[in-house]
Amino acid sequence: MKKPKFRQLQIFAAISRHSSFTRASEELFLTQSSVSSQMKQLTDQIGFPLIEQIGKKITITDVGRKVLALYAEYENSWFKFTEEMSDLADTDKGTISVSCVNTCQYFFPRVLGSFYQQYPEINISFKVYNRQQIMKRITDNIDDLYIMDYISEELDIKAVPFIDNPLVLISRPDHKFANQKNIPLVSLADEMFVVREPGSGTRREVDLFFDVEDITIKSKIELGSNEAMKQGIMGGLGIGVISLYAAALELKLGLLTNLDVEKFPLIRKWNIAYPNGKVIRPVVRTFLDFLKSEGRTISIDVLDNAEIIQPKNNESISKPIKNPAPA
Repeated sequence: MKKPKFRQLQIFAAISRHSSFTRASEELFLTQSSVSSQMKQLTDQIGFPLIEQIGKKITITDVGRKVLALYAEYENSWFKFTEEMSDLADTDKGTISVSCVNTCQYFFPRVLGSFYQQYPEINISFKVYNRQQIMKRITDNIDDLYIMDYISEELDIKAVPFIDNPLVLISRPDHKFANQKNIPLVSLADEMFVVREPGSGTRREVDLFFDVEDITIKSKIELGSNEAMKQGIMGGLGIGVISLYAAALELKLGLLTNLDVEKFPLIRKWNIAYPNGKVIRPVVRTFLDFLKSEGRTISIDVLDNAEIIQPKNNESISKPIKNPAPA
């Protein structure tokens, strides 16, 4: 059995609707002889009669009804497909998948709240992962966008710097350094440090910073999350470097204090990233534009009530972002 042509099925459907070859030819702007010819070819390809014509009355056979059902299924699938294509072209409707590293959960949901108010028909799937999981998702091209701090040169991605990510040195309010000013970096050498696990972006930046400054931290306690770090520092385990976004609430409440140490805070960047060559759909572009404008302001507002020490040296020691995208 040969596969019928779409035009032949259209003609058959029109004949069925009108019970007339003449009216079918008028609807499709074809000659009646062309309609009859295409119908004969379709019948020959199927191998069974599709219509019965007694006098002027046309009746659809059982096989004909099955063919019409297949055509209706195809038409419905095509209609759904065109709707989906229309949705892909929309700038203010659709679904976006965003993944981020752990620390951005302290500010990014507020950005989403403001975005939803302006674009209620755009749905965002927002999930939080550790750095290794994020890198795997980027490699597998799972999400539309990724919110990250450190951008590895191993990844073939484009990154748009989003906002500053200040890394601050924190302690308990009763620590010996808590009320001191301009604490020299060398004073930290004998302190007990609470640090993130190897592989985290913050841990990398801290290790790199002290290597560049030629300062060896003698004591380290590794904890696997920002929350564990804060609890450990509040419990007296030592001092630690953490994103200001992660510690803003505890600083505001006086549960932690921001130490005034030479060259702190370390100013790094939050980046909006996506694989190089990724097709940015119009609805994703809408979200990107929002992040680069209003999203910056909303994110910074999260820190308004936190105790922020202005940086004395705000030059990042991070390596340049590979394949930077235009902001």
